[in-house]
Amino acid sequence: MKDEIVLFPEVGTNIASRVPATDAGDAFDACDVVVETRMLNPRMAPAPLEVRTAASVWGEDGRLTQWSCTRCRTW
Repeated sequence: MKDEIVLFPEVGTNIASRVPATDAGDAFDACDVVVETRMLNPRMAPAPLEVRTAASVWGEDGRLTQWSCTRCRTW
């Protein structure tokens, strides 16, 4: 978070994008039902079972092929 070690110095940061936090305000006031809960998910293994990676390549036909370990559909 502090960019103490910058992987690509020509870019100047390790941050790819930022998503600002938003305030829900009274978004839930008009809802018929609002469910609130507290969930705990303890770490059970020292390594993730599903990594978040993807690889893409443009084919000679101009179509993009993407492989990812998510549940995204291919189009």
